Amino acid sequence: NLIQNPGFEAGHFAMVSHAAVGSTGDQWIQGNWQVAWNNDQYGIGHPVDFWDGAEFEIVTGPSKGRTGTVLDYTHDNGVGNFFLDTTGPDPVLGDVMFLRMPIADMPDDGDLAEIETGDARPGSPGVQSLRLSVDPVQLWRPARTWYFDNLWNNTATKAGKLQLVDGEWNFSVWAKGTEAGDSLRIKLFRSQEATYIEETFPLTTQWQLLERTYSVPVGSDDPRDYTELEAHPILTFSLNVSGPGQEILIDDLVLERAHNNDFGFVNEVVEGLEEFHPGILRNWSSFFGTNLDHAVADPFAAGFVNFQPNNRIPELWDYRLHEFLGLCQTVDADPWYIVPVTWSEADLLGLMEYLGGPADGLHPYADLRAARGQTEPWTDVFGTVHLEFGNEGWARGINTDPFFGASLGDGF
Repeated sequence: NLIQNPGFEAGHFAMVSHAAVGSTGDQWIQGNWQVAWNNDQYGIGHPVDFWDGAEFEIVTGPSKGRTGTVLDYTHDNGVGNFFLDTTGPDPVLGDVMFLRMPIADMPDDGDLAEIETGDARPGSPGVQSLRLSVDPVQLWRPARTWYFDNLWNNTATKAGKLQLVDGEWNFSVWAKGTEAGDSLRIKLFRSQEATYIEETFPLTTQWQLLERTYSVPVGSDDPRDYTELEAHPILTFSLNVSGPGQEILIDDLVLERAHNNDFGFVNEVVEGLEEFHPGILRNWSSFFGTNLDHAVADPFAAGFVNFQPNNRIPELWDYRLHEFLGLCQTVDADPWYIVPVTWSEADLLGLMEYLGGPADGLHPYADLRAARGQTEPWTDVFGTVHLEFGNEGWARGINTDPFFGASLGDGF
């Protein structure tokens, strides 16, 4: 599914913080970050009160094992300050604290879409939907737009198109109007080059499932080489609401190339792996900042995640653990899964249950595994399940570290 966070659900933020000099039992001063680097225009840095109500866990040093809640996050003396709801021994320079919290913010694409927290489609595994409206001045303007295949447009101009639109494509969405006569128009196109899919759906004021399979002739998306001087049109998918003053709700949106497996991977990926026949597949997806519930959730039930002190909006999204393990099973490879360093003990124990516990009504994460179609424990499917604690979790833990916010610092 090309749509990230297709259920429009709330996300999760988790981060590693290092103690600076001057930290006390109830005031943790954040090392390696200056609030002067914050930029509200670009959403960089954590504003005052960002971490209010978050869960904290101190995992090294004199206060190791302390947990609780952040009462207040401030910018006192030009640095981040976490005021904690309990006290204990003073942390020492470089001590590590984990921070975790749900967060509702989503990437702002400047469009006419807002999260609706009070109405989700019937039977949805999630609890939110997306409300689309019309620009009263620019009626042509899409209510929501997604952009794909833009690497060759602005970064690697010789890469060529990496997502060709041809063959069979599946589209589905739950939608409802707020009044009679509302409609939803979808369009998949490359600007000034070609339109591949376009259709308008009349809506009622009740939730309904819209489903289509579109056959796009091979060659419709020109596969030729483009010169660097030519325009490199990116792939665009837009949703339009029919008329002035109208609003509609959508939920659980899918736009994907048709495939033969149950785990969402396109046939070319599966066939290539089957031909290559690897012994192990290592999961390197957007796992930083997630928790176990997000990792094993139905894709329609889990939102964006993030982990960095220099970013405040969750915008990382990838396939879930279930899909990864299913791919490994399909191509007969043992899985290698990276476990976020910020996971709690409960998360780690839940992972063991999800991978190896019996689905007997007594083990919630094993029961969740079965509900997603895998009754047999994954530990019975694979000879070995490799678990890696973080990715370069030993890195510097400073603002020049690409995993800043997900690393423990200086080898500890």
